[in-house]
Amino acid sequence: MRMGLLYGEPRGANVRISHLDRRGRQPPTQRTETVRTFFTAPANGCLGGEVGGARGRAIRGKVGSVEKRYGACCGGPLVFSLRLCCELDRVRGAYRPTMAPENNEIPRSAAPAAKRRRAWSLASLRSRARARGFTLIELMVVVILIGILAFMAVPTMSAAGLDRRVYEDAANIQDLIREARARAVGRGGAVIVSFDTKGKPGHFKTYEIRSDVDGGQNLPLTSCRAPTSWADVASLKEVGQADLGTYEKSNNITATIYGPDGKAVDEANLCFTSFGRTYYSKDRVFDGEAVMQSAIRVEMKRRNADDTGNVGIVRNVLIPPTGAARVVSGAP
Repeated sequence: MRMGLLYGEPRGANVRISHLDRRGRQPPTQRTETVRTFFTAPANGCLGGEVGGARGRAIRGKVGSVEKRYGACCGGPLVFSLRLCCELDRVRGAYRPTMAPENNEIPRSAAPAAKRRRAWSLASLRSRARARGFTLIELMVVVILIGILAFMAVPTMSAAGLDRRVYEDAANIQDLIREARARAVGRGGAVIVSFDTKGKPGHFKTYEIRSDVDGGQNLPLTSCRAPTSWADVASLKEVGQADLGTYEKSNNITATIYGPDGKAVDEANLCFTSFGRTYYSKDRVFDGEAVMQSAIRVEMKRRNADDTGNVGIVRNVLIPPTGAARVVSGAP
């Protein structure tokens, strides 16, 4: 049994006696007993060895009781082990348990008792400091630091959110154009995609051209003219949209359309026929012969407060004559 230096109130523990020994010889009957009580009392001295005023240790078992006192050394642990022996009680004719130390290890420090006592106190304080939790002040400091870091990250997160919205708007326009071409080929009727940025931030809608013949209003037409010019979209069936709304307007997110010649326009129209051909018209005047030869581009960007420059990443929706639109980040 090994114990460190203990001060304070008596403490109890259970100890098991492994065997009984009578002066190096085994007794006639081997017995294993459980010790009932083991306690320590405060030390009154700082001496090594047996002293009457030092720490006392007592073991009481079924076979009897014995008490032996050992000295305590201030400033370091006193490590020892105990062995319970048996001696013959000649008066009663029975074995009487005794306690003898097997090994005593006393610190070798020769410093004065007061100095060793201070060292022990500092070691105890360090041990308690390692075991203690957070104080209220430490917790408040951590919360304040987290708040400062979060406040510093808000502008970056806000800008990233706006850039993400610009990309989403460009992706919606791309999907609208791809869906219009697939609808025209799948249903066998012409589909018009109307771009209008006169009333910022921008409106993008798709319409299906229907027959004007009596009784055939729901039949799609394969041509982009009805009969010699593009049909008025106000009278057509709207089948899709990707308008830029209030959020884009409040954050100054706008769209700019560039025609096949690379010049900016306020309005543009694409028509996909049932054969997969693509026609372009700025003002809906259509001759039915000129097929779209060059790509057009829709530039999505976020402008600064005074509308003098772009902020963040610019997204471009490239629309080739095949109608397979794609989004490009930065310059096209």
